[in-house]
This record gives sequence, structure tokens and C-alpha cells, in this order.
Amino acid sequence: MIGWAALGQALTPLQVLGMTIAFGGTLLGQTRRTRPHPTPEPTPAPAPARAC
Repeated sequence: MIGWAALGQALTPLQVLGMTIAFGGTLLGQTRRTRPHPTPEPTPAPAPARAC
């Protein structure tokens, strides 16, 4: 973006929209936090065998 301004270039409204979507998607992808995966419940140990 600075390069465009430094060179005296202009962006069309469509190009500005595309740049905004690209930058916004990058920022969301970098900063969005996901919920941690749920911790599985431990499986109960099998009951000991009973002597007959």
C-alpha cells in the first residue's frame, strides 16, 4: 500500500475492496482464537474378576 502511495499510483474501488478483504482475512486468521477441544472423560477401569 505504501508503494502505491510512494509511486503516485491510484487504486480502483474494486481493488481497494479486494485489498480490504485480503487484509481482513489475514488479520482474522492470525488473531482468531479457537475453543479448546473438550477433554475426554476417563474410561472407568474394569471391575476385578471375582473368584468362584
